[in-house]
Formats: sequence, C-alpha cells, structure tokens
Amino acid sequence: MQLITAFIKRDFLIEKSYRFNYLLRLLNIFFYIVIFYFLSQLFGKSASPYLLQYGSDYFAFVIIGLAFSRYLGVSISAFSSALQQEQLTGTIEMLFATPVSPSKIIILSSLWQFLYATIEIIIYFLFGVFIFGLKIYLVNINIAIILILLTVISFSGLGLISAACIMLLKRGDPVGWLFCGISELFGGVYFPIAILPSGLQKISYLLPITYSLNGLRKILLTGSGVESVSGDIFALFVFSILLLPAGLILFNLAVKKVKLDGTLGHY
Repeated sequence: MQLITAFIKRDFLIEKSYRFNYLLRLLNIFFYIVIFYFLSQLFGKSASPYLLQYGSDYFAFVIIGLAFSRYLGVSISAFSSALQQEQLTGTIEMLFATPVSPSKIIILSSLWQFLYATIEIIIYFLFGVFIFGLKIYLVNINIAIILILLTVISFSGLGLISAACIMLLKRGDPVGWLFCGISELFGGVYFPIAILPSGLQKISYLLPITYSLNGLRKILLTGSGVESVSGDIFALFVFSILLLPAGLILFNLAVKKVKLDGTLGHY
C-alpha cells in the first residue's frame, strides 16, 4: 500500500502542474458526446434493429462504447508511456536497480492513468445522464465492477506486451497500434458487431473488448443480472488468465534482454 500510495501521489503531483490539460480533456469528452448525440438523431433509427438486446437507442449504445474503451486505450498505452517517461527523465536505471521488480514498477507507474480514466468514464455518464437524458440502471453495479476488473486485467496483459515491444524497439509499437485499431473496428465500440459480415464477426469474438462492452451494455442499459452476462464474465476470465501472465513473462524477458545489451536507458 505504501508503494501504491507513493506512485499515485508522485504522478498526481506531476499531472497537477498541467491543469490546462485537464480542461482540454474535459472539453474533448463533451464534444465527443455532442457529436455522437446528433449522429444518433440522424442515423439512430437505422441502427435500432441491431440494438434490441440492449433495449436502448444508438446514443446510449455508443456512450457505453466510448466511455469504457478508455480502459482499452489506457491499458495498451499506460505501461509503455510510463516506461518512456522514465527513459526520458533518466530515472529508469535507478528505478530498476531498486528491490522492486521491473514489472511491478511499470504497473504501479500506470495506476494514476487508470484512476484518471475511471474519473473520465464517470464524467461521460454525468454528461450523458444530466445533459442528454441517458438512462442507465445501477441495480447490478457490483456485477459491472467485476466485468470492469476483468476487462482491465485482460487489457493490461496486452499493455505489458506493448511495453515489452517499446523496451526492445524503443520507438514504434506494432502490438498497441494493431490491437487498438482492430478492437475499435471489430469490438463494437461505435457500432453493433451484428452489422458486420458473418466472417468478420468471428474476429470480434476473439477480442476481449467485445465481451466487455456486451456485458456492460446489458447491465447498465437493461438492468440484466449475472445470468445474462455469465458468458461474457467467463470469456474475460479466460482472457485474463492467458494474457496477463503472458504479458508479465514477455516484459520481464525484454528487460533481461536490454540489460544484457546495455540499452536499458536508451530511447
């Protein structure tokens, strides 16, 4: 807990010195919501047949996608950006010389970004509910939290693989770029995967974000219980136990490789 508190406090103090950035990010959220609100007014009816299982309109559908895809973006980029920040400031070698393992250092260095992503998600819903009339159900919020935790864990495994690429390649991250693009296109962030050709839908079912958004939409938009999202929970659990250990192993191997090469502090 001391380590967790220390890392969060450090990153908070750094970010606090860039207050104008917070205003810009807040405005960015608001503009995104406004854009998709009016797009839903224009094209929403054509999407209605594909949204029957969620009992909602396109605006509610896409707000869930926009909000919770923040965890995808943070999970993929947080570890690699924390790594690059330490490289740029020249502190990575000192940090990795401490008794704390490199993987733990990178995970702890990303906690503030996950915390801030959670705040942004709450802001998405506050804007949606109080300004645009979004209706959500919180009766099974505990199940939603379980889904969110499994989502973050499975995404974080991919983020650690991305950080391993940065550790080895220094610049350019094919894993993060490719996975984020595929997830946003095929994961149901902006449109229901049911509109995709059957062949492309198979790609969707290989992505953690598909199960995450499907389960969260059912819980928050229809008030569904654990029975209706048990398949999504199981799928995310499988992704978690496969991806997180893989990410940790690959990241630690990458650290050993750059230490042997003497390029740990290079960027």
